[in-house]
Amino acid sequence: MSGINVMIDKDSEININFIIAPSIQNEGKETKLYVGENEEKIKEDNPEDIDKINFEVAEKHFVVFRYPSYADANNIMSSAIKTGIDGEINLDLAKIRNKKMSMLLKSWSFKDVEGKEVLPTMENLDKLHPAIGLYLGSALDDATADMY
Repeated sequence: MSGINVMIDKDSEININFIIAPSIQNEGKETKLYVGENEEKIKEDNPEDIDKINFEVAEKHFVVFRYPSYADANNIMSSAIKTGIDGEINLDLAKIRNKKMSMLLKSWSFKDVEGKEVLPTMENLDKLHPAIGLYLGSALDDATADMY
């Protein structure tokens, strides 16, 4: 008799595929990045910027996370609990997302400007462009929403 698998397989993965498209360069300004599932989704999410996005140099990327176990979920949640002076308990949602991303990160396709592989570490995760970090955090939240 086979039953329901109640354990998280250590090899189970969450694969997030996306593209990154920069804005058309304005001299002296930091490049704005647009991140999305595909070109159509980026256009749909940014209708006012369509003529400012340089899709000709867009890059395809992936990030792989492992599925969280019960122990992971407890660790992630407990790292974000704050107790105030009056005993009030609060959750730091940004800390939950950051802990989840850093704890579950397995691999990614990012390279530096010289074409060398960028290792998937907590330090490098913290260095990501905010648009990429927010996209990945949201995508990971969506992928794990039914697990908590």
